[in-house]
Amino acid sequence: MEELKVLSKAELITYLTSVNPNLLVDVAERYLVSAPEIAQSALEIFLASVDPTDPLHPKALIYQASLFKDLQPIQALSSLFQALSMSDSFNELAFPIVKHVITLHKSEECINLLEKIIEISSGFWQAKYLRIFADTQSNTEQIEIFNNIWEIIYELNLNLKEIQDIISTENEFIPIIHPTSVKKTKPGKVFDEKFVETWWACDGSENRSYVFLALLINDLRSTLQKSVTADLMGFILTLSLTNELGIKLAQAGIQFGIEPLDNCFEIKISGHPSKILDATESIMEYLYNSSPTSETIEIAMNMLKNQYQSMTGDPANQTRQLRLAFLQHHQYLYPNKLQYLKDFLQTELNLANVKILMFVSGNVDDGHVIGTSEFIEGLLSASEGKKLKYLTPRTVTLLPEQIIVLQQSAESDAYAESVVEVYFQFGQASIEERVMTSLLEAIFTTSIHDPLINFGCKRVSVSSRMTRGVSGVLVKVTSIEVHPDLIQQKIFECIQGVVNTISTLFIGKKSELIEIKSQGFKSFSDKSTFYWDEILQGNLEFERESKEIDYLSNLDCQVFTEWVQKNKLTSKALVIKVLSKTWGIIKDSITEEFNQDTENFRNNFPCYSWLRIMH
Repeated sequence: MEELKVLSKAELITYLTSVNPNLLVDVAERYLVSAPEIAQSALEIFLASVDPTDPLHPKALIYQASLFKDLQPIQALSSLFQALSMSDSFNELAFPIVKHVITLHKSEECINLLEKIIEISSGFWQAKYLRIFADTQSNTEQIEIFNNIWEIIYELNLNLKEIQDIISTENEFIPIIHPTSVKKTKPGKVFDEKFVETWWACDGSENRSYVFLALLINDLRSTLQKSVTADLMGFILTLSLTNELGIKLAQAGIQFGIEPLDNCFEIKISGHPSKILDATESIMEYLYNSSPTSETIEIAMNMLKNQYQSMTGDPANQTRQLRLAFLQHHQYLYPNKLQYLKDFLQTELNLANVKILMFVSGNVDDGHVIGTSEFIEGLLSASEGKKLKYLTPRTVTLLPEQIIVLQQSAESDAYAESVVEVYFQFGQASIEERVMTSLLEAIFTTSIHDPLINFGCKRVSVSSRMTRGVSGVLVKVTSIEVHPDLIQQKIFECIQGVVNTISTLFIGKKSELIEIKSQGFKSFSDKSTFYWDEILQGNLEFERESKEIDYLSNLDCQVFTEWVQKNKLTSKALVIKVLSKTWGIIKDSITEEFNQDTENFRNNFPCYSWLRIMH
């Protein structure tokens, strides 16, 4: 077809019109580089003469996009989107063109078309398009995009060559070939010095490892001021790692999260086993050697305020916050004036004033784990002059033998719903009581759901609560038309009748619960998190699931019934009611012991959104 180059425009069109349409795409491919005008003419005639369902139609659109990529970038991306919408088998041809266009043209229209291409892609190719998208975004958004890319990588279990093809960058945290370590299925303590205590478990079959760190800090949430400042510090630490180091970690698949809990900042890190401990050392070194700027603190304050303000929009969140404020510790109810002072951040919440509890889970050897522990120990040893302050985990408040009622109007007028929570607490979360609580939750769900719905309630949920060593069952009911006082009364009536339903439901619910517990962990992540919770709470019951199955298998109906009767469910409970505006503003009804504290709190902080949602 070399003679086509010497034809005039009219002669070329005449010739191409006479050619079998199926050959026109071959003509375009042949002249795509050497004579793009010939290729363009061939493609225009082909696209005008064949049905869009023609199997060569997507390929023709991609070749057309190649011709448009420099002078008509939007048209090029539109053609690529259309082609890939028809068939996902042409990504190898389309990808270089997409990358070329976005590298040179980062207009809003081009970025929007790239996002559309990402939406219709999947798997390996979606990850590659996301990688192009990452380069068009800010640091914070890049980190989120790289996290999404690595979720795809881990899901597909890609090899290192495929990973490098997607990430297409080099830094010290990019995964390398990594040998399988000696397997250790249950956590064991491998390091215990003045500042750092480390536990380790190894599973060589996993391509993802986890590091959990608890920076234990004394009185982290003992007052409202400290509690809010702790939340602020959580944002500051997170923002601090949206820098160059944060981008490098994200590119290498190192994901991390920082969350202030009861008495600690919890840091969760996940990534490829070959680099996760190197990343852990870099993260901790950066956090210890950096100090927040005024700009970072200001941004963090705005983020925190926005988060708090959104927390109590839904009355269901409001009831949860009130319950947790009561149960976690009463100091939440005291009206301490909020201050966001840099001095306070640097002294009371200085990271040198901590003891660190660490757990490493995955295909990493104990020698490397010990080395990382020694490195972090050295960071804290450098601050030896500061007073070491740390605590064991705080426990939830044990309810007295009475019905405690906290009642408040909804913070938002946007909801017509009222919410009633009733929390029945049983005591320490031993193996026995965890089993009993789970079984009682299942029986509650079946026996009280329908009566409450038939009573006029909109939603009914039952869940077990086993927090900081205390077990209990939470009943939450949402309603528009039924007054919360009547809902509370109906809940207690239903609970009183539960004993009568045990004999008929016991065998079925027991079998269901055994089956659920026998399924084991759904993922390595769930397994690692379970071990970490046991370490953080100090229980160290790593065989708890199997022990609970054994206990449940041997449990008979009479023993369970006696346990339920012994706990006198309706004589000890915490009731939280948030009333919609339909029922008017009603003064808080609260036990006398807490009445003054709550009144003071409301006078100084009328919006309970300043209470942090705890875990």
